[in-house]
Amino acid sequence: MKKCLVMIAMAAAVTGFAAGYPNYALNCEVFASSIELPKYPADLAVDGVAATRWSSGKTDDEWITLDLGTPRRIGRIVLNWERSAGMRYAVQLSDDNEHYTDVFTEEDGKLGAYRVIDIRPRTARYVRVDCRERLTDYGFSLWEVEVYPPVQNLAFRCRMSASGALPDNLPPLASDGMAGTGWIVAAGTKPQWIMLELGSVRTAGKIVLNWGKTAAKKYTVEISEDGKNFSSVYKQADGKAGETKTITFAPKRFGFVRVTCEEPAAGEEYGLDEIEVYAK
Repeated sequence: MKKCLVMIAMAAAVTGFAAGYPNYALNCEVFASSIELPKYPADLAVDGVAATRWSSGKTDDEWITLDLGTPRRIGRIVLNWERSAGMRYAVQLSDDNEHYTDVFTEEDGKLGAYRVIDIRPRTARYVRVDCRERLTDYGFSLWEVEVYPPVQNLAFRCRMSASGALPDNLPPLASDGMAGTGWIVAAGTKPQWIMLELGSVRTAGKIVLNWGKTAAKKYTVEISEDGKNFSSVYKQADGKAGETKTITFAPKRFGFVRVTCEEPAAGEEYGLDEIEVYAK
């Protein structure tokens, strides 16, 4: 029987976690109602590799269940859906794999959704994604399911995007919670940006930027509720490489954070090791 492995390690192509935020789902025992093909088994949804997936049969009312091996205190669950996502589904927790409680429900899922779900912390051994209605003619398909304890850093494991990146320094490395990894992009002649998507609109008043060796000297930090209309909360004209900049402001509601880099501090690259967001 395969047991959960709680590891503190990560490679660029692998989903991992920060020290203190273990991914309880990583390599745990997993069961599913069905699989579409032998090459899409359920255990590929917990292998830590974002390019492999579980895919169910082509019907509604399917499920995938994770056995964490021992009761864990759970606060954050990440669902990385393939295009064949669920339109209606629920995340459920159980102590005994018989009696389940809904802790999150979705009634309007989107193709390829990346859902970061924070719940009221509770202890459970089993996590089930109860897939109720499909979005496509195919089955339900998940690249990865991740399960974490309660987190204070709202940015942890959230979706990242950017204007560009070096191949080994992609945007998600700026929200992985790991020291020594991060986003890097060639500065070029135009401003470069990196954007964090919190997964839902939150109320927060502190953003922390951990700059790498190739930081921005001149940059702007903006927030937005919808990812389209942004307002500035901070501007810097003399940033330093390797510095940690803590930005505080009166708590505001936002779902996106964008850092736009306009001038490098040194060299010809921008590098942001980590972005963090806190309620206060």
